Amino acid sequence: AAVPTPQRAGATCARPGDGYNADGSCYDERPAPLAPTFVPLTDEVEGTPRASILWVRVSPDGRTLEVQPRTPSNDPAFERLAQEYALKVRWEPATRGGRPVEGWTQWIFPPLGR
Repeated sequence: AAVPTPQRAGATCARPGDGYNADGSCYDERPAPLAPTFVPLTDEVEGTPRASILWVRVSPDGRTLEVQPRTPSNDPAFERLAQEYALKVRWEPATRGGRPVEGWTQWIFPPLGR
């Protein structure tokens, strides 16, 4: 029988999910936004939507590379706004051994009150 081989650190760091970076193999310090992540509401959003929690992949130079829903908002229009907003956020990148590295982080994007 074939012996399963452990996943390489690069493979586990390529996709977000439960337990992501739990062993510290992706980074020592997670990415953090350079400014608050409150999402301005537009007229298409009615009422006060629930915040969106997104997985955000951040480049070593602090740009958002990709966004995936983790816990979507209860309002599809706001969820679209949150994902579009997240793509424009600038970040302090993740670091490993003091050097910037690419990494995913879960981040909350709440609605900015009207």
